[in-house]
Amino acid sequence: MLSKDKNNLLIEVLVNIGIYFVIILSFSTILLSKENKLNYLSIGLLLLSIGYFYVYHILAKKKLIIKYPFLFVLLLSYITIISLLGIIKGQYSIILFTFSSIILLIFFQQYFFPTNKKLIYNRIFGILVIIESISIILAFVSLYVINKSTEKYLTTIFLNRNTLGIILLWGYWANTIIQNKYINNKIVKVISIILFISIFLTGSRSSILALLIFWIFQNPIKRLIIISIVSIICLLLFGSVLEDYYRFEKGASHRDHLWKAGIESWEKSPIIGSGYNSHKKLMLQNHTIRTFAGGYLKNLSPHNTYIRYLIDFGIIGLALYLFIWGWVIIQLIHSRTHLAKINSGYIMGIMTHQFFETEFLFGLSYNNIMLLIFIYLSLSLNKLVEENDICKE
Repeated sequence: MLSKDKNNLLIEVLVNIGIYFVIILSFSTILLSKENKLNYLSIGLLLLSIGYFYVYHILAKKKLIIKYPFLFVLLLSYITIISLLGIIKGQYSIILFTFSSIILLIFFQQYFFPTNKKLIYNRIFGILVIIESISIILAFVSLYVINKSTEKYLTTIFLNRNTLGIILLWGYWANTIIQNKYINNKIVKVISIILFISIFLTGSRSSILALLIFWIFQNPIKRLIIISIVSIICLLLFGSVLEDYYRFEKGASHRDHLWKAGIESWEKSPIIGSGYNSHKKLMLQNHTIRTFAGGYLKNLSPHNTYIRYLIDFGIIGLALYLFIWGWVIIQLIHSRTHLAKINSGYIMGIMTHQFFETEFLFGLSYNNIMLLIFIYLSLSLNKLVEENDICKE
């Protein structure tokens, strides 16, 4: 069913999977009238088999360039296991996750690993500029919003300070890569300073912590000394102001209660979890949350990525998620380049940030896609550094 034109691969996959989605939807509507979990499992397995059929068909036709074959298998296994865990729990909504994830996997494999190395080098630069531009725009929009309102934190009408902080960090990382591999002039350095300061102005403690870990990781001894000296001076001179602005309080804004509730929710199904996105419903029913809600009942989450994986997918899901990041770090460190050190530092920062915020790999949220773009972009550029003289160290 796939044509010979490689450039239309993604469109063909979307159209063909869409057709099969309609067929499955019609078929499943009849079966689901009996609310039998066996029917869910049958539909889910059929769905996954179709996804695997397209992956196999594309590989058989040699239309997909696989530079990191284990990464491809690992992410495909992740999609499969997450989908099966949702199917076992009778979650019909997992179908959308499976379809979107397979499409994203095929798209990123094709987009970030073309045969033309010069093309991918320029393509990566374009993506980095877009990421950086979005971050700069958000930073200036936020400054305008603060100037026109009583909000003391750097935020926008669209994003809270924690979400804005991590997007600005994403832009700071892109700017660091641009400085290291593409352009290193005064404008790029000024942008770097603006983004660095902007993250502090958000008041997002988790984003600031992630930034500092990322920044220190690139030159640990020197930068740790600088941060220590600056921190001591700031605390001595502006201690009370900083305490109010950054909310230095016990329990990390009641996250300790959310973490406790999350662990209690996970204990209901510790091995395979309770299913995709089940953490919201389970935590809402939790005794700890009902007795101490804080203000989180509007949009309940454990505010911890690892606890979220435990609740939704159990030990199996969390172990797989950590294994993916561990494998990526090993691939980067193995190359022993400064670029690898930058990207490894960013991963350390992000994984620290995930102790306080909830993120997810794959799916249609921009937070999820940010993680996926980072994995593919960093590994693709890392491959160029290893194999080609286009971007020498």
